[in-house]
Amino acid sequence: MPSGVVIVGGGQAGYQTAASLRTEGYDGPVFLIGDEPHAPYQRPPLSKAFVLGKQDQARIALRPESYYPDHRIEWLAGQKAVAIDRAARRVRLESGVQLDYDTLVLALGARNRTLPIAGAALDGVCYLRTLGEAIEIKQR
Repeated sequence: MPSGVVIVGGGQAGYQTAASLRTEGYDGPVFLIGDEPHAPYQRPPLSKAFVLGKQDQARIALRPESYYPDHRIEWLAGQKAVAIDRAARRVRLESGVQLDYDTLVLALGARNRTLPIAGAALDGVCYLRTLGEAIEIKQR
């Protein structure tokens, strides 16, 4: 049985890889792993329309959540890949789940660089990269 494609990274690059595989006729298993609890979404609107209340969460999603099962893309939300065993062709998730792969795609994106100064952790110092951070800022 084929192990399929495992994509680590639930951002736009990971989503587009999974969607393109299906569009181009790949018929094997596709696993899309993201450490956020949200399905892939557009990041640019977070600092503009979303925080200002002009665009809701459904409108920044790259596709509705039904897209993933409809296209046989196994979306593993809130999962973090913690180990890759290249010899065994296996990814281990923080939950202990192990996924075998024929092809592994690392679409990891980036993280905020935190301020390396005193006071950087004070209340009111916010970072904005994820939907969770945008929601927190919007609530403030």
